[in-house]
Amino acid sequence: MGTVPLSTSTSVGCAKARALQAAPLSIMQKKVCSLLLSGLSQREIAGRLGVAPNTVIDHIRKIYLKLDVHSFEGLRDRLLQSSPRA
Repeated sequence: MGTVPLSTSTSVGCAKARALQAAPLSIMQKKVCSLLLSGLSQREIAGRLGVAPNTVIDHIRKIYLKLDVHSFEGLRDRLLQSSPRA
């Protein structure tokens, strides 16, 4: 299993990556979150991480619970608003 980068080349992507690093998530949840934010589908994330699609769904559910969000848009907005301004 390869490493999954937590950052992208855009400033918004970098802000999300910084916020993601500070989020109270497990390492696997951060990987799933990063891939989800980069636009991959749940099935693509499962293939990339070598886990079952239902495992990805479970990670996403736990991410939403921990960050108190209810949608992908809410997740993206939460990470953007909580990112430190550098």
